[in-house]
Amino acid sequence: MNTNDIWKDKRLVSPKLYRWEQWYPLQNDPRLFTAGIEIGARVTVQPEKPPKLRIVFRGGDEEASVDCVHVAVYSGSLESLPPDADLGRSSESHPVILAPEEHFFALNSYVAGIAEVGLGVMFTLAREAGNMPVGFNALMQQQILKALTRVAPAATLDLCLWILDDAILSGGDSAQVLLATLRGALTDLLKGDSNIPPQILARLAWDENEDVRRAVGGHKNTPPETHTYLAEVANREAMARNNNTSPEILARLAGNELKSVREDVARNKKTPPEVLARLAGDQNWRVRSGVAVNKSTPPEVLARLAEDEVLDVRRVVAVNKNTPPEVLARLASDTDWFVREKIERKRKKASPYWRNPFREALGDQ
Repeated sequence: MNTNDIWKDKRLVSPKLYRWEQWYPLQNDPRLFTAGIEIGARVTVQPEKPPKLRIVFRGGDEEASVDCVHVAVYSGSLESLPPDADLGRSSESHPVILAPEEHFFALNSYVAGIAEVGLGVMFTLAREAGNMPVGFNALMQQQILKALTRVAPAATLDLCLWILDDAILSGGDSAQVLLATLRGALTDLLKGDSNIPPQILARLAWDENEDVRRAVGGHKNTPPETHTYLAEVANREAMARNNNTSPEILARLAGNELKSVREDVARNKKTPPEVLARLAGDQNWRVRSGVAVNKSTPPEVLARLAEDEVLDVRRVVAVNKNTPPEVLARLASDTDWFVREKIERKRKKASPYWRNPFREALGDQ
């Protein structure tokens, strides 16, 4: 961009606010390019305030940005640059005083370079460079992936998978920082995008990162065979919580050595009644409490839990809408005030104008 072009990119937003911006297609990132995603440099200026510098991604009507601290133009040779520690200091320690248009020149040059090289290559170069204090470092990578996730989740997922494979194959310590960034982005994508294909979820189920596997286990599109794998080797808690998990796998998870897994199975509305009955006798009271709160728990199991020695279990039985009237009547004289109060509230809500088995069981007709 020459000096005259910058005035073409200056836009008046309001009487006291103007900005420069320039957009570039991401031609070297095929999926992002096909999705119509562009990258832009934007500098917004308002009176008596520092200019706001942003790297912006847009696709259709959606837009997301990454805030930049500052951009500095250095005219010396690479050999004369100060050490990384100096480069990494904040703008408060090393204020960079540039005119707004100079900020735009610098930022636009940086963004144009990203577009020309491609984001995939930028991530590869960052992986080879290791953890950098400035530039396309881990923080910048996180923000870029987060912004891309907002405007193009499917294309961003493909980009993440490509970078992930490259980082895993390369190995070494320098790849670990990038892998951590990627897995954080993948976890966010898995939690936020309900349209991820089953084959991608099956692939990610093999990832060594527990958070990624947990997110796969909790996704609604995860195939049954992948659930089977996750139930056997990883992420049992997410599997136990997922209402799409098959009853057969829930029955298997009910025997897991982790009490947190058994508790999640106990709370799952798809857990078979016979499994809930078995979990009602679990040694851990939290598991029994999970059975007591489950709306699928059979009345006879709730009746048994109403006699539980742990008051927290009885409290949950008292508020379960499926607890039989005769059990509620028995709980009305419980030693715990909370249980008695809940029963009293239920008694008052029971209609006096219609035959109500709960009121009859309490002797209040």
